[in-house]
Amino acid sequence: MAKRIFNILIVFCIAAVNLFAQSGINVGTPNLSFEQGNFNNWTRELGNFRVLASDYNSYEYYNWTTVTNSGQRIELQSSMNTNDPVFACSNFYTNPIGYSAARVGRPMYSEGMPNGGYSCTQRWNNYRGAAAERLTYTFTVTKQTTLLYFQFAMVLHNPGTATGQHFGQQYPTFGINITITDPVSGLVSKPQCTSIELHPSDDPANEKYLKRYTSQCNNSIAGSDLINFQYLPWTIGAVNLIDFIGQTVTIEIYNHDCLVVCNGYPVAGGHSAYGYFTAETRSLGFNIRNCEGEDAVITAPSGFSKYTWSRSDGLPITYQTAGDSSAIVVDQSTLNPSTLYTCSLATGTDCGE
Repeated sequence: MAKRIFNILIVFCIAAVNLFAQSGINVGTPNLSFEQGNFNNWTRELGNFRVLASDYNSYEYYNWTTVTNSGQRIELQSSMNTNDPVFACSNFYTNPIGYSAARVGRPMYSEGMPNGGYSCTQRWNNYRGAAAERLTYTFTVTKQTTLLYFQFAMVLHNPGTATGQHFGQQYPTFGINITITDPVSGLVSKPQCTSIELHPSDDPANEKYLKRYTSQCNNSIAGSDLINFQYLPWTIGAVNLIDFIGQTVTIEIYNHDCLVVCNGYPVAGGHSAYGYFTAETRSLGFNIRNCEGEDAVITAPSGFSKYTWSRSDGLPITYQTAGDSSAIVVDQSTLNPSTLYTCSLATGTDCGE
């Protein structure tokens, strides 16, 4: 799995007596953060995931059906400080502080798997596809939406490798896919780190992405099976859209439960996947306070884990607040219209393959 970091480089110029202002949140992308308390402007779909009978090695999502009532398979999460039902003892909440979120997938449920009493052949003929869910949002990039900032988390039930009944894409899966389409040429772009997909793993090399909770947790709905669940804590991602003004962005959040090999037939199994997502758009720019007779303050967009500043004149950087690198102070005696201030913003987050 390749290791990448979400990283954005922005360069703006400050003149001695000018004032720039950062635009608001979600201007032109209403309800992207589920701030209306519903799924307005989002598309919810329920479907299935299966192996192709033609080669047993290729897989497909199918039977996507748009719904207005997704029940618990796609559900809004708006209560603050609510523990995830599986990892209830991990300080792992269903939405990040200050945001509503959507949960895609239902905890501890694999809707595609039938109750007992079916042979492997019957399951292949009638219950081949694992349950899948998809949530989609589309918007056109404007000057007010040049930064797409998103947060996500996931929980995956690990079937384990001892039985040899799950392989590759048959494991429970949660993913995010962000594409940008030019409406004139039809060209589709995929900037770095806009495709994120994870499966549970017993490979120690992948444990840096997915965590476990190894202590007893009486509040977990998984009970003693909690040890077989893995989760990705709330994680930040960001996409620089400055070069894509006028183009169409599509955000897709999807997941599927497991497939299991039953006497040679890959059929719907009993291990689930679900995850959480929220996002917002902003103008990718500095908020600059520069009043005559005062030191200037330059503030970068909030929400990132690391801010690396530099000045083209080589002078040192002074932070407005000790321990917070998101804002710097420029001494009025050093203000020069020809000086460029550069800030590299990073989430400090691996985004997978």
